[in-house]
Amino acid sequence: MTMLKLLSECGEFCTARTHPSIVKLRQTVLKVLENGETLTVDRSGLKSFTVSFLDEWLGTLIAEKGVACIRAQVQFQPPLEPFLEEQLERSFRLRHQ
Repeated sequence: MTMLKLLSECGEFCTARTHPSIVKLRQTVLKVLENGETLTVDRSGLKSFTVSFLDEWLGTLIAEKGVACIRAQVQFQPPLEPFLEEQLERSFRLRHQ
């Protein structure tokens, strides 16, 4: 299992699609997926975490690997709030039709 601390990688605000850490975060997830491992994403200490950031970070990986793969191997602590889950699902459906 790999632990990813967003506060260390991104700072307190994970909000922008253009955040400089997104490419590195995407590469980290891809490596974990390719190795068949699991990734725990630690969101503690964040002041803001948006659907836009999440979609830009994981959207292409979901399109390539599938939602089931991402859900099986990437977990968030604390878990994503229901509204983030709903918006994320909606965003992925619209973006990857």
